[in-house]
Amino acid sequence: MKLAIASEDKNIYLFDEQGNPKNKFSTDRGSEVYEIIQILFEQKSEKLAVARSDNLILVYKLGTNWEDKESISQGFNVEAKPNCMIVTKGNQNGIIFGLSNGKVGFLNMDEIYDLKQGATELLNENESENKLTDDDFVFWMSQSCMFCFFRLSDGDNPPIYFYNESGEDRFVKIANSLVEFLTNRLEMSGNLFKEKS
Repeated sequence: MKLAIASEDKNIYLFDEQGNPKNKFSTDRGSEVYEIIQILFEQKSEKLAVARSDNLILVYKLGTNWEDKESISQGFNVEAKPNCMIVTKGNQNGIIFGLSNGKVGFLNMDEIYDLKQGATELLNENESENKLTDDDFVFWMSQSCMFCFFRLSDGDNPPIYFYNESGEDRFVKIANSLVEFLTNRLEMSGNLFKEKS
């Protein structure tokens, strides 16, 4: 079991079940303005959800050992500031969250791992020359015809690549970082899927 607290300077401090400090990491990527509203572990304490005042819920993968480096495994744009989160019990590993506009939502923290299979099937159906590798992590898919992914080897804030079956048969870089992609999604940017140099 892991314990965690969030500080005003946007750091997350991790402790073991005896309260001994074990690790810390920063959620601040440099230019973002936000406050941490709440943090919440999923059932196995291997992932930590961080609700932020800029309408984002980020899920950090912490791993099973204290030596494992944290990384962002999921990012969700929500339509208003998240007020609270609770973890679900039982077989479905997810989070129920409430927003400042009175709405309630659900995030499945396991579902994302099925996206790569769907993306691979899409490429095969279109007889694409492009192939996903073990280094590629698909985190977004829409209508089974387009998807976004990043490369795990590119670090904590990697470039984002996009594939659309109705476009050219290639992977297009549409954001220079995950933060840039999430920001563009949040702002509903018309240039979200435009190629970046």
